[in-house]
Amino acid sequence: MKYSNSDILERLSVPSADNGIEFTDKRRLRQIEKMLRRSSYKRIKKGNLYRLYAKKKINKLSNDLILVSTHVDSLQTKALFGSNLKCYHGILDNAATNAAIITLMLQEELTDNVIIGFTGDEERKAYGARELAQYLTDNGKMVRFVVLDVTSSGWKERLDFTIENNFLKRGISHQWAREILKKANKSGLKWKFISSKVGEDGEYLDDSLTKELLSTDRVGLGSPLYGYASGPNESWEYDRQGLSGLSLCLPCSAKTPEEMHSNRGFEIRKTSYINYMIFLKTILSL
Repeated sequence: MKYSNSDILERLSVPSADNGIEFTDKRRLRQIEKMLRRSSYKRIKKGNLYRLYAKKKINKLSNDLILVSTHVDSLQTKALFGSNLKCYHGILDNAATNAAIITLMLQEELTDNVIIGFTGDEERKAYGARELAQYLTDNGKMVRFVVLDVTSSGWKERLDFTIENNFLKRGISHQWAREILKKANKSGLKWKFISSKVGEDGEYLDDSLTKELLSTDRVGLGSPLYGYASGPNESWEYDRQGLSGLSLCLPCSAKTPEEMHSNRGFEIRKTSYINYMIFLKTILSL
């Protein structure tokens, strides 16, 4: 069965909950499993607070992996979805980015080293991300992560995406991030790089490393693209577990956490949603 963008978003715009130990409302997880049933992706690990999908079993995967992590837990208690000419409307935290990666998975164009984690407990302690990170490191995998989430940043500017929570270390992940920024700069899309705070251990992308990463002679970026506003998501937990990566966020109309988690829902622009998926697909090929 072929699903449209609207079909996938509507199927996922249902409540999804956990109690910090295990999933308690699995409606969204069941929809994910159903849509991926005939794809090349299989659920290779069922954790208490995550579901991991890949094209190969864990022992057949390369040791250099890109983890796409998108949380499925939500604080809304009612299903809601609708659309108009320009926007989708619904309980889209975080159904919107769940849908974005599922769309790419169904297109069957991602490389075998891209694995996808649907996690729980992001809205509280990020135990799903912790559990998944520990599973991957216990299996000897070197992982760079891309956390997908919605954001209140960039809505007024009509941005297509923001790059946030940049928990990078010098070396391969720093080179990878530079390539991501080069792609963003050449994409013709509207976006912004938002810096994270410096960690106490110095492992975070600090000010000097940020300036080096964004220097115009390396990636051609100008200061209008740079800002300080990123808030916590499960990328912070992946960093604590020793993984390196960043967040790719989709701007939405919610201005406050209360609006983000309300049963009234919020909007994402259709053009931004498409462009977000285009850029996500681009960086997962790097």
